[in-house]
Amino acid sequence: MNQSTSANCVYGYPPRWKVGCGMCQKRWAVSMESMPCGHVFCSTCFPEIKVCPLCCGEVASRRPAFRCASALDRVRARRNYVGPTAFYNDCSQKTGKTVVDPMRLTRGMGGMVPSKLFERIKKSEESNWKVMDLSGCTELLDARLLTMLASLEELNLAGYPRVRHDLEVIASLNNLVRLYLDETDADDRCIFKIRNKSLLHLSCVSCRRITDVRPLAETTTLQKLSLAGCKNIEFGLEEICELPHIRKLNLRGTQMNDACISKLSRNSNLLELDCGDCLEITDVKPLAKSKKLEVLTLEGCENIIRGLVDLCALPDVRQMNFSGTAADNACISKLGKSKKLVSLFCEQCPRVTNIRPLAKIKTLEFLSLSGSINISRGVGRICDNQWIRGLNFSDVDVRETDVMALADCDYLVSLNLSGCLEMTDLDAIEGCMSLESLSLCDCRDLADITSLRECRFLKTLDLSGCSSLCDISALRECARLKTLVLSRCTGLRDLSGLGECATLVSLDLSECHSLVDISALGGCVNLVALYLRGCNGLQDLNALKEWKSLRMLDLSGFRKLEDVTALRGGRNWLTLNLSNCENLKEAWLDGHDCRDLLALDLSNCENLKEVWLDGCRQLANLNLSNCKNMWYIHGQTECKGLVTLNLYNCGTIQNGIGDLLKLPRLTVLHIDYNNADRQSIENLRNKGLEIVMEEEEEEEEEGSEYTSEDEGC
Repeated sequence: MNQSTSANCVYGYPPRWKVGCGMCQKRWAVSMESMPCGHVFCSTCFPEIKVCPLCCGEVASRRPAFRCASALDRVRARRNYVGPTAFYNDCSQKTGKTVVDPMRLTRGMGGMVPSKLFERIKKSEESNWKVMDLSGCTELLDARLLTMLASLEELNLAGYPRVRHDLEVIASLNNLVRLYLDETDADDRCIFKIRNKSLLHLSCVSCRRITDVRPLAETTTLQKLSLAGCKNIEFGLEEICELPHIRKLNLRGTQMNDACISKLSRNSNLLELDCGDCLEITDVKPLAKSKKLEVLTLEGCENIIRGLVDLCALPDVRQMNFSGTAADNACISKLGKSKKLVSLFCEQCPRVTNIRPLAKIKTLEFLSLSGSINISRGVGRICDNQWIRGLNFSDVDVRETDVMALADCDYLVSLNLSGCLEMTDLDAIEGCMSLESLSLCDCRDLADITSLRECRFLKTLDLSGCSSLCDISALRECARLKTLVLSRCTGLRDLSGLGECATLVSLDLSECHSLVDISALGGCVNLVALYLRGCNGLQDLNALKEWKSLRMLDLSGFRKLEDVTALRGGRNWLTLNLSNCENLKEAWLDGHDCRDLLALDLSNCENLKEVWLDGCRQLANLNLSNCKNMWYIHGQTECKGLVTLNLYNCGTIQNGIGDLLKLPRLTVLHIDYNNADRQSIENLRNKGLEIVMEEEEEEEEEGSEYTSEDEGC
């Protein structure tokens, strides 16, 4: 190793970064050098590695890195901040072009190599640093280094918890035209900082700190804006409705009112509008002036009393959603004259009784009437439409004779007949050769599914609640089946035939109480998600050891589970639900198996005493509520990506939860006074942490009951 070290790390780490292993970032205890590339790792991360994770070169041999100690001391002593130039590749000095080193940039932003963050940065390099998607990268700790990417045009920081601190620096990117800040801590100051940007697209979905969007009225270049879920916006909604070039606007779940609708009607460029769940809207008649409107969503606007019929006469509308509104037969009659309508959603509309006029729409391809329980006429006419591609008749009174015509629908792709109690077999859909998605949920009398043998293109099948179903061997012919739901099929005892569905990815067997064996799934080599909630008839879980592809598992309520031995062994879990496993005493998973684990639910495991979180760097949601005997949590500092933590009614943690509370991304905390006093909780609230004290809520409810009783007396 060269004895003269520069201010930068000799191994490519950014300035002011703790020098250590290239994988775990910890200071070397016993350092090992890979040959011939020379990269150095700690002995913990370097057992039996055949390919170097930094350079992807083949490891021929390894040896102790004897020359590292003295060099490391000099590097630590001489390290000073040298600016973002440390992240540029050496070839930039020879070619004169700015070339960013993805590896150094990843480490500078808090990530490791390899990691999800590194993969996203490499993908951005392929786009010549014009598009950067960092959504869901839990390792991201500092986004300010993105300022060196002057060519960046699109940036996605969805889920990043430090937007308020870093956005001022990021806003200096002059070429940025598309910015996504969904589910972040963006607030009014962030909106003010980006007001003068020449943005075309801006998305701030579920940013509940935003209360004033008036500065966005200055961003006259905006063409697409999404503020869905920003329910605390009090000022500026009317102003942004006057943006001259806006084409797509999503204000779902906001305080949008009739004044906003009136101003939107003057916009001649508006193509798509989503006003779902805006309860302050009562009159939508002015929108009938927006002749270019193509997509309109009014789902959940239950207080609309005027204008629905007028909107049904829009000439260019292609997709319309009236679910949960006061739409009636007059709206259906007016829609029957539409010449361009492709998709229609009229779910939960009890005033609709006759859908016969919809049969006149020659362009109609998708129709959803779920929950419109009073429909009594027109179902058979709709099924006669040979060009229909998707139908949702869930909880609608559909007779078996009504759907007989579906056998001639050569283009039918999606069909939902959930809750149709008259269905006993599937002869009516035997000729639907192109069917890809079928839902027969809660068809309790359905006992024969042999007709599904003809559905060779079927990918998604929902048979949940079909309690009379005992034999599913016909599914062996569905060679393309990917998602299968058999929950609450209480008559099902075995899974014969499913083993031949090699493409099966997700299988739900929840509440199948009669199921005793799952070994027939041995041929499902691509199975990723398996749900066994409440399957207490299973004798053991030894079959799980054979499925190395599993990444999502639900074993909640499995009483025979005492340890997690069956869950180890070369997997890479994404989600684990072990709640209500009353005999589980310890949760010790291999850190290598949990390197990508996002959610872990151990709630109501009353006998659980210890949890090991070592290696769970991506863990975002941890639920330990009602684990009354819990006393030790190992590896708290490893969970850098933790967002939601539930410790309500959890036993007193002997080693404390201080390390958990210092995690950079922690946003929501459910806790009681077993593990924190009032002063600590108040300090956490002052730092911006959302604290949920369920005991306080119960006391408030009890107090309100007492006051009401006193008033009555």
